[in-house]
Amino acid sequence: QGRAIWALLISKNPKRNDPAFFTKPTLVLDGMHHAREIMTSEIVMDVADTILSMKRTNSPWNQLIESWNVWIVPMLNVDGNNIVWTKDNMWRKNGRGTGNSVYGVDLNRNYSFGWNSCNGSSGNKSSDTYRGDSAASEPETKALMKLGAMTMPTASLSYHSYSELVLIPYGCQGAFTGENALHQKVGGELAKMLPSDSNKGTYTAGTPWQLLYSVDGDSMGYMHSEFGALSFTFEVNQTFQPEYAVREPTLLKHRKAWAYFIQRMSQNMLSL
Repeated sequence: QGRAIWALLISKNPKRNDPAFFTKPTLVLDGMHHAREIMTSEIVMDVADTILSMKRTNSPWNQLIESWNVWIVPMLNVDGNNIVWTKDNMWRKNGRGTGNSVYGVDLNRNYSFGWNSCNGSSGNKSSDTYRGDSAASEPETKALMKLGAMTMPTASLSYHSYSELVLIPYGCQGAFTGENALHQKVGGELAKMLPSDSNKGTYTAGTPWQLLYSVDGDSMGYMHSEFGALSFTFEVNQTFQPEYAVREPTLLKHRKAWAYFIQRMSQNMLSL
């Protein structure tokens, strides 16, 4: 439907023709692959707000963040988001359609890695997990893939809802990455830091097929397989659209998690 997908780069060397840009590790954070998951954009925008506020100080955190390129993509599914606010608040997919008929594609089943490989998506246009006519057919998917190719991310954090999980690649039954021990370790550390909204326990870490169901053509698997990025997907909250009062506690808990992740990556430079 022609809406722009915005990204924000926070870097001491923001020009891509600056040789120093590629000497630093890159973190890509994205929100709202799925249109109804409205808290995810709030979290990703809060990353920008928090980092830019801290950059006005001389704290050790400021020195740390200056050694990274941080890309913020708060709303990948801009057309689907418009549908949520104007027509159907439970709409999940993008705005793909023919004429006046919108059927939508599940962007997180449309990436080229593992597309349509393990019954982790649907070929039915009416399904919420419709994978599209072909791999990477959607402009939104292509946009994030292009950002990855442009930046060569060291790490990737993708925000979804809901379930209170920290997911690690890969999505197909029985599949693990060659760095599964590292993914499990760091994912487990992040999960323990994140209390549930009900304060009954914490998040759980594992692959999608271990904790939920098989998933193919997802962004997390693509970012890891294509660029070697240490990649995680956060499933936040206990409902797609929690009460507004849940916003601030959600931002605070995830602020601790992504800040810890950057510090953890910097200390060990966990580049695969």
